[in-house]
Amino acid sequence: MNFAEKAAKGVLEAVLSKVKLTYRDQQGNGEYDFDLRYPDGRPAAVEVTCSVDQLQMQTHAAIHSKKKSPVIVASRCKKTWWITLMRKANINTIREKADAYLATLEDAGITEFSEFGVNESKQIKEASLHSIFEERVMPECVECLRDDLMLQAGGVISSEGSPRIILGFPIYGGAVGPECAINAGNTEAWKDDNRKKLGAATTKERYLVILMHVMNGLAWTALTDSDPPVTLPELPPEIDHRWLLADVGGRAANKFVVWRASKTMHWQKLLVDIPITASSVPRVC
Repeated sequence: MNFAEKAAKGVLEAVLSKVKLTYRDQQGNGEYDFDLRYPDGRPAAVEVTCSVDQLQMQTHAAIHSKKKSPVIVASRCKKTWWITLMRKANINTIREKADAYLATLEDAGITEFSEFGVNESKQIKEASLHSIFEERVMPECVECLRDDLMLQAGGVISSEGSPRIILGFPIYGGAVGPECAINAGNTEAWKDDNRKKLGAATTKERYLVILMHVMNGLAWTALTDSDPPVTLPELPPEIDHRWLLADVGGRAANKFVVWRASKTMHWQKLLVDIPITASSVPRVC
């Protein structure tokens, strides 16, 4: 079982009194993940999935590649830089060209940049990157930040040793509310593969359990920090129960925030403590 499946088993068995989930080892033909058995013997089908921001996951994997470090050894820069990337940045391009581009900024006396402007060695210019680079720095820097490297921000940091460039994850945000978690859950509930697996079950009850990955940032934050709406969930005909889980192990070991609902039960929020190693660091679901 992967982490999402272990979490689902632990949470359901903790919340639903005396139920037992048995993992289905044979799933070669697209079967669901668990057989659930109620205390009175009634069976139910359980499918487990994970809601992930694929682009953010790919960026994380590229930065923390097994073959390459998130730190670039600089040969042209005289200082150490920390840079944050746009979500669609090409990590290989950054590894190849960042040293030269940032060295150009150093030569121009620029020690910090962001979407709001640049910080020169003597004063902060409150102007857009577009105007400041077109007027003060060569066109290559415009290409660097907008089209080529796709950097969000960067700056010189104090550091001992040889100059280097440290890659930081994209920073993004937006309005966070319950709908972020609900919409992410809806996406998984209406996917063809989840519906097909549970639709093939012969049981009267069918559960879809969704682990909200910490790298699906807005949805994970909504699930952990908000209260669910007092409504019935939107469910396809193949699904009777929907559970959303968020690992909050980084805050309190072995704890999960749970939102659960069914065709006849409004959303409810629970905090569940289960004996599974839990952490909010990125992991494979």
